[in-house]
Amino acid sequence: MAAPPPPRPTLWRSCLPCRLNNESSVGNDLMGYAFATAIFPLYLGLRVWWRDGLPGVALSQAPVVLGFLALMCLIRLQREVYVRHREPLMLAACIPLFASITSLHAQLSGHPTAARHGGSPWRLLLLLLLPHASLWVLLAALVGRLLVRWNYICLSVLAWNTLRSTGGICDALLQLPGVEQSLAQLHFILQLAHSPTVFLPAGAAHLPPSGQCRSIMAWLTLSVGVLAPLAMLAPQERRARRRAKAVVE
Repeated sequence: MAAPPPPRPTLWRSCLPCRLNNESSVGNDLMGYAFATAIFPLYLGLRVWWRDGLPGVALSQAPVVLGFLALMCLIRLQREVYVRHREPLMLAACIPLFASITSLHAQLSGHPTAARHGGSPWRLLLLLLLPHASLWVLLAALVGRLLVRWNYICLSVLAWNTLRSTGGICDALLQLPGVEQSLAQLHFILQLAHSPTVFLPAGAAHLPPSGQCRSIMAWLTLSVGVLAPLAMLAPQERRARRRAKAVVE
């Protein structure tokens, strides 16, 4: 009697490193989801509802929190199902979260902490980076440890969403007193550091302050939120594949 055909592989079940990575990451995922379900409602309650007086906007983000709660229940009740479909499930939960944070940040208050730049371009860079979505995307990518091919999808979508919100963030930033000079200095430094790369456009010295701000935000988004996590995760994946190959052999 002929043996039954093997199950048809899918994108997230077609290799041993995928399964090993998913199985070893469930604990970190559960802690991450628990952290998100605690911190994001707190941010919505204190920042959006109480300080900005927008209860409707805060309540509209409830599906994001419910998505993380559903994943926590799935891990507890059907761990194997979660392991098998971990990557698309994680993307389905994390992309709306970061999209909501970016949209709320641009819509509500921009960069109030950047007012403490004190005329220093380096301090301004730090103050722009801390609340920027790219930093938190980087940290989430390193903790989540998705395979690189899935990070191509996730990071591209998040970068596109962040770049869409750049205009509102820059409009709020340029209203701060004394920020234009520090912004121009920071833009010039980054232009020198990356010339002749494509991060900052040619003729950047002639850009208006709004164009300089958009260029810096694009640099943060692409370098910190896309290139940095890919550069860090690709070597880890290569090592994981070598270990999996050694196990098979």
